[in-house]
Amino acid sequence: MATPNATPASLTGASLPAAPTRPLAPAPEQRVVLRGVGRQGFEAILRAIGDQAAVRLTYDRGDLELMAPSIDHEVFKKRFARLIETVTEELDIACEAAGSTTWRSLLADRGLEPDECYYLAHAALIAGRRIIDLSVDPPPDLAVEIEIHPGALDRMAIYAALKVPEVWRFDGRNLIVFWLQPDGTYVPRATSRQLPFLDLDRLVEWVHEADGVVQTAWIRRFREYVRAELAPRLGRP
Repeated sequence: MATPNATPASLTGASLPAAPTRPLAPAPEQRVVLRGVGRQGFEAILRAIGDQAAVRLTYDRGDLELMAPSIDHEVFKKRFARLIETVTEELDIACEAAGSTTWRSLLADRGLEPDECYYLAHAALIAGRRIIDLSVDPPPDLAVEIEIHPGALDRMAIYAALKVPEVWRFDGRNLIVFWLQPDGTYVPRATSRQLPFLDLDRLVEWVHEADGVVQTAWIRRFREYVRAELAPRLGRP
């Protein structure tokens, strides 16, 4: 087991516990699309479901998709959350996590719940807030999308309507980072706008290295990697 002052195995070349091969086809999410429910129907279903049910909602101009996440979906979601939050904690980067908050645009008649989302550039503005109104407040700076199988509704178009600057999409194998452009479209980029120092290919490797390993040991190794590799690169003690 690694100790707080140990050099991480990923840097020394020491072997890690063998991880089982992940199935070629991760378990798909279960989806139901309701056409023509309208905004009032969306709000009513949202109230009925509440915060307890494991259902993710996507609303697009009258149509509503309900998605029940698979185990692969939830595992990947939590892994990305732990990596992002560990990086920002260790490097003293202002970060306000907003989880799977339901974001709406009344003007665009659209709304969705990301898998994870974060305020980074606007963290100080949002810190401690419990009411955020996208008609006057900024949207999250970064959203994380786990999408093992594409849904029926165009979530990227909804993110664009909400003006989210950066979206990470992960399909169980590959991570693509999208930046919002002035014309309201997203383009893929090789780096993160909010966390430009991250090696995204290495980040995906870390996601998969958690297979077959107790997560507390896995995130401890990642924390050591951040301290040994990323902190010196950014001039952090």
